[in-house]
Amino acid sequence: MSQLHAGQSLQRGGVQLRCLPFLHQDDYDQLLWCCDWNLVRGEDSLVRALWAGKPLLWQLYPQDEAAHLPKLEAFLQRYLHTSSADGANALQAGAAQCLQQLAMAWNGGE
Repeated sequence: MSQLHAGQSLQRGGVQLRCLPFLHQDDYDQLLWCCDWNLVRGEDSLVRALWAGKPLLWQLYPQDEAAHLPKLEAFLQRYLHTSSADGANALQAGAAQCLQQLAMAWNGGE
């Protein structure tokens, strides 16, 4: 299947991808809360995904001369290395590095 349309889904092993129609804001928030991992696009969705408190991958809107990449790098620096006093929220170094590489690749960086 080359394109996924609203109402369709794909499954491979334990991973399921569902294509949903656009939602009202309240419904979108509930969706973010229910997901194990959120892939979001744009700054408004990023904020809402952060509020949901679930792991996320952020896709920025591309800007001329890759101006969006320094913004992504700054976000990742805070997101991946912020932890509570007891370290409960900090990702392990390997996981943080993997997510950073994924986010850069996902957004057209190296």
